[in-house]
Amino acid sequence: MKRFIILLILLGTLRLYAQNEKEFIPDENNFAVFASFGQLIGSSNDEKGNISSLQITPNFHIGKYLALGLTTGVEWYDVALLPVGPDIKLIFPLKEYGAVYFNGAVGHAFPLEEAKLEYVEVLKTKGGRFAHTHLGYIFPMKGKCKLFMALGYQYQSSSHVQEHWVYRELERKIKYNRFSVRIGLKLF
Repeated sequence: MKRFIILLILLGTLRLYAQNEKEFIPDENNFAVFASFGQLIGSSNDEKGNISSLQITPNFHIGKYLALGLTTGVEWYDVALLPVGPDIKLIFPLKEYGAVYFNGAVGHAFPLEEAKLEYVEVLKTKGGRFAHTHLGYIFPMKGKCKLFMALGYQYQSSSHVQEHWVYRELERKIKYNRFSVRIGLKLF
């Protein structure tokens, strides 16, 4: 709850610096970095209801509406994972107020630490595939830095091999289906 209130205060503060004019000023640069913090919200049946996520996505604009890039960051599931994969954004500038965008990314997430379980010895931690889609809005602001917010869906799989008293080794696969809420800055 504290994080949500802080994000609302940050949004209100940054919105004060928004443009007074109603016309969207398109980017002059063909390169942009989308840096965002998000919460991945799951069901109450999961051990971790909310998962924090930090993503950085450098993009090259190809034409007026398309941007291609690479998504990476850190996501704190049962273990910290580093997602790496291609990212595509369709950006639709609005005549009067900022821009709406749709993005999607697929790739592989690599573990940054070994899994730790009580009463079980974990032999190897593996990452897994990920995919996400978001629908977002880029707020028009003065300068080259712009605020954005996005809602979407994220899928993540991971696994670890644990010692088992019958099979010696047992691989446990975990799949996460999450609703994603992100806030961030578009830089450059």
